[in-house]
Amino acid sequence: MNILKVEELRSIIISLFLFIFIIGCNETVLKSELVIINCNFFLDDQLYSGKYKLQKGDRLTIGVVKKGVLKKEDFFLNNNLIMRKKISNCDEGYQTNFKENGEIISEGFFLSNKRTGLWKNYLKDSVYFVKY
Repeated sequence: MNILKVEELRSIIISLFLFIFIIGCNETVLKSELVIINCNFFLDDQLYSGKYKLQKGDRLTIGVVKKGVLKKEDFFLNNNLIMRKKISNCDEGYQTNFKENGEIISEGFFLSNKRTGLWKNYLKDSVYFVKY
């Protein structure tokens, strides 16, 4: 009987430790706390890994940074996802724009925050392509 209690207690302790570890790894800081140098994100003079947020009125930006490199940014308006950027290299990547109900409006590649290449634009039941 005592062995079962010890095993159960050990299992609870391990689960609790893993939960705290996972929560601790998902650190979120304000974007204003980060220093950006040559597309690298630093916090306290060290490359940052984690999430940042930037709140301006009813607009919220949440970014994901790994080893100092921005990987993804989500933009919300009134708690609705309106744009998602997956960054592949500093200022280039793939962008998806959404309606407030979650439907995709358009998607395509960007470079220096400008559309580039072939973009898909969704209108009712049709897809239109525009080359930038």
